[in-house]
Parts: sequence; C-alpha cells; structure tokens
Amino acid sequence: MIIINLLIAIYEVLISAAWTIIVIVSILLSPIVGKHLIDISEKLFNYFPEPKYIKRPKMYCGPFYLPYFLRKIASRNFNMACKLHDERYNAQELSRKQIDKEFLLDMLHITEFKGSRFNAYLFYYLVRYVIGLPSWYIIKFLKLLGFKI
Repeated sequence: MIIINLLIAIYEVLISAAWTIIVIVSILLSPIVGKHLIDISEKLFNYFPEPKYIKRPKMYCGPFYLPYFLRKIASRNFNMACKLHDERYNAQELSRKQIDKEFLLDMLHITEFKGSRFNAYLFYYLVRYVIGLPSWYIIKFLKLLGFKI
C-alpha cells in the first residue's frame, strides 16, 4: 500500500508540474496562443486516468500544483477556511487584502475549537506574502482570457 501511495504522489507531482509549466508558458506567450495551449492541454489531460481506487476528500489548503499529501497536511485544521478563501479569490469581488484578512479571521475562529493560533498566523503570512500574490494575478489573467474560474 505504501508503494501505491508513493506512486500516486509521484504521478500527482508530475501532472502538477506539467500544469504549472503550461500555465507559465501560456502567460508568457500572447493571449491567443496561451488560450489555445490551455485548451489543447485540457484535452490531453482528460486522457490521463485519475486514481479512483482510493477515495480521498478534497483538500483546499495550498496551491493547485502542490502534491496531495502536502495539501493534506496543510488542510488538517483549516480546510474549510481555505475553501472559503479560494472561493473569494476566484470571485475577486473584494480586495486581496480584505480577502486575506477574512481568511485569518476564519482560521482564528477555528482555533477556538482545534488547531493553534501560531499555525493560523503562519498560514496567513504564507498566503499574504508568498503564495497569494502570484495566484491572485494568475486568476485575474485567466479571467481576462475568458476562462470561467
């Protein structure tokens, strides 16, 4: 079972790396070529089988290119707060700063029942100053290209 999980993790890392390269190439190229590149890649990736013999819950903490086992560790206490944060980032109805502050407040509310305040502040600073900025502008750029997120 450990070997199967290891192979699944390697598979997910490779697929995530391929998606990351496709997104970066499409951003660097013109919007017309980038849109076609992503359309073609979505058709290609639909042929890759999703490992269905292991039922796994959806983990929301961490960027999409982070392997599942790392998202699982990150989502242990704050999965619902991360889900709300992702939905707010995708909608982009509020400012990024306000969305990140609401994320911190959601996590601090959760720490009243489980988790630690240190982890809540750590997640906040990672999202605010490391992971969130590129994700915000990638989502904004993909929306400009006409993708529904």
